[in-house]
Amino acid sequence: MTVNRSRRTLRLAGRLGGRRAGPAVAVLVFSVSFSVSACGGSPASPRSAVPAEFQTACGHPGAHVMVRKVPVTVSHAACDLTGVLITYRNYAGATVPRGDGGTTIGNSSGFTLMIRSGSLDVTVDATGSPGNGWDLRAMVLAASYHFISDAARAIARAKELAGERTVAVAAGDVGGQVLALGLVDEVAMDVVPVVFGSGKRYFGSVDAQHLLEDPHTVIRGDRVLHLRYRVRR
Repeated sequence: MTVNRSRRTLRLAGRLGGRRAGPAVAVLVFSVSFSVSACGGSPASPRSAVPAEFQTACGHPGAHVMVRKVPVTVSHAACDLTGVLITYRNYAGATVPRGDGGTTIGNSSGFTLMIRSGSLDVTVDATGSPGNGWDLRAMVLAASYHFISDAARAIARAKELAGERTVAVAAGDVGGQVLALGLVDEVAMDVVPVVFGSGKRYFGSVDAQHLLEDPHTVIRGDRVLHLRYRVRR
């Protein structure tokens, strides 16, 4: 409510009942105006839509959130969970990766964490029977797996997770795709004296020539020869 107060002085002239008017009379005039806001109060902030257990972790990489109920989706616009470890009861969990989304992370206990492409919204779910009482952080590091449809992005993510360690890619179609992209540094082969006569190609469907250096590692085992070749650039 807004009150506007103004003071006006009115001087009464003339005569009252044959007598001259007395001194001037001061009259106070008040004008009152009301402004009524819409019912329901102020609109809720984006953060208020974020589940309570996530709110303190927003924008804090390295934080740990124990989800209370699944499935649950958290808007990236309201709460940036990049780098936050998310776990659910005995299902273990995973850390929200950096990137442009389109990634699903899971582990052997049935926990899944999906980062939507574009919006980067995070969805957490868990299916099947929960895992055992292992240490949650150890399970995240040892048993997590990622679903990425693009070979180049998959290797980039693997290198990010591996840090200074070596990233290994299995032979076959996926290995051939990575080789064709020029992302392979070394090829390992284990040769045994068995002729199958049929099977899958070692490098999948690679249709161009890729040269290898002479083997820099040759180890003779019991009916197996372990070879290592560097890829020629």
